[in-house]
Amino acid sequence: MTSTNTDCCSQNGLISFESAKREILSRTSASNRTETIALQSAFGRVLAKPIISPINVPQNDNSAMDGYAVRSSDFPSTKEFELIG
Repeated sequence: MTSTNTDCCSQNGLISFESAKREILSRTSASNRTETIALQSAFGRVLAKPIISPINVPQNDNSAMDGYAVRSSDFPSTKEFELIG
């Protein structure tokens, strides 16, 4: 049996991403409640506001360990990148 539909979510028993997203959002609610806790107790929690470092981390421009990522949709399909170091 050959199928022309390549959508992995069209298999029996699976729902679309949008349907799953709607289902999850319908069962959750946002909270504006905050509390101060010890860092050791913060695993699995969400910050109430961003933490911004007063210094650059790392302190130099070195991508050897960090790397860079780009989206292919931001460039023409014929774009070639030159490796310079």
